[in-house]
Amino acid sequence: MKKNFLGINKISCFILSIILFFSLSACSADPQEIITTGSGTSFIKKITEDLDDVKGCKYETIRVAYTMFGKNFSMGPTDPSYRGIITLSEEEGERIFKEYNWLLDDTFTPDGMSEIDTSYLQGEDWYYCNDFDVHTFPTVIVNYVRFNGKDTIVFDVASF
Repeated sequence: MKKNFLGINKISCFILSIILFFSLSACSADPQEIITTGSGTSFIKKITEDLDDVKGCKYETIRVAYTMFGKNFSMGPTDPSYRGIITLSEEEGERIFKEYNWLLDDTFTPDGMSEIDTSYLQGEDWYYCNDFDVHTFPTVIVNYVRFNGKDTIVFDVASF
């Protein structure tokens, strides 16, 4: 009886090691960004405060996952990141430009989005203001928010 138990134990260990080997080799080594796009003003109203007259918003929702057996998996519950473009009325743009102390960022280029066309934004001057970030985006972690001083905000934020 003891001899039979040892044989089953060896076979079980061998099978488990094969399963472990294949499951680890089927994982991608680097996390992949799963990006979905959206548009509309209802999304931006959820993550901002005190932006009145928003004309439109195009955004990407980014979730990080590993590919295993051809499917995307993440470790535990994860919160998405968002990046996109908010279009304001000229009056609203003028109001926030006057209300905050904006600083010119002469190194910023709005080309970090993969699914949204930003080519029409090239050549603009971009400004940043930490007070605006804190006041307007209080429920998210701000990676960057840039404003062209007229009617466009480019953002990259993450949820908690």
